[in-house]
Amino acid sequence: MNFSTRIDDAAARRPDAVAIERVGAGGLETTTYRALMAQAIGWAALLTARGIRPGDRAAILGDNDAPWIAAYLGTLRIGAVAVPLDTAYSAAQIHTILEDCTARVLFVSPRYLDGAREAISGTRGAPGPELVLLSHPPGSAPTAPPIAIVDATQTAVILYTSGTPADPKGVVLTHANLDAERVAALSIVDCSERDAVLGVLPLFHALAQMANLLVPLAVGARVVFLESVNSSSLLGALQARGITIFACVPQFFYLIHQRVTSEVARSGVVRRLLFRVLLATNGWLRDRLGWNPGRSWFARVHRALGSHMRILVTGGSRFDPT
Repeated sequence: MNFSTRIDDAAARRPDAVAIERVGAGGLETTTYRALMAQAIGWAALLTARGIRPGDRAAILGDNDAPWIAAYLGTLRIGAVAVPLDTAYSAAQIHTILEDCTARVLFVSPRYLDGAREAISGTRGAPGPELVLLSHPPGSAPTAPPIAIVDATQTAVILYTSGTPADPKGVVLTHANLDAERVAALSIVDCSERDAVLGVLPLFHALAQMANLLVPLAVGARVVFLESVNSSSLLGALQARGITIFACVPQFFYLIHQRVTSEVARSGVVRRLLFRVLLATNGWLRDRLGWNPGRSWFARVHRALGSHMRILVTGGSRFDPT
């Protein structure tokens, strides 16, 4: 089954619900499921009109937003293969990857256009991939291409490694791989249309692609992205956008832990002792009785993470057991 069917079904159930929010200097941009799918269908129609066929590669180079996701979904929709690119790659690295995956199209946002042009210049013996600007989404397609019927073992996405210490290597994921990950994630994490998921990792990152795109959009949840990721924008979004689920790499949790422990360390002996007692007691009550008084005892930390937060997810690298 084509994985894009999962998100198409969610959009059909809740077309007017907000799918994507992007918090930026200019305010809040919202995209409903109806609008997101219209963009995806528009990209699918454009790709089809330009001769892109099932199995062809379409690379994506841009920041987290609705057009990026629409291009990704439009690519999968016609049975083509999405190849997300690290925005930190040099033009030479982009060039190498485009040749390695034989991309026929490169979706790019204006911010990375110069590097993309440099990357496709001088392609050996053949014209480089066609550049398609994400900032100019196509209009409504007169004839919406149907979702391509694909074998579950057909390639859906190629994710390239960071390139350290060797050249980036492509990791092939099939439609079955994506769906198996969705099923596995939802068997552990209760994510539904009632949730708002904050995404701060770039969508070319494997964790972000699953936690901030494939899983939440397949259940009709709302995904929130930040134009600029810093401590103030992050804390602002956690508190103002009703975030219920946040997935991030371990470094974020180390930062929170460090801030809490350093603040406690600056306190007096009595407060430090009280903190340790409350922490141990709270853990025991949660484990044995299913009661979490931490919302009251550690209210400042809870307020910092937002009053609606339910689930914190870490991944992408080993988590320090300490």
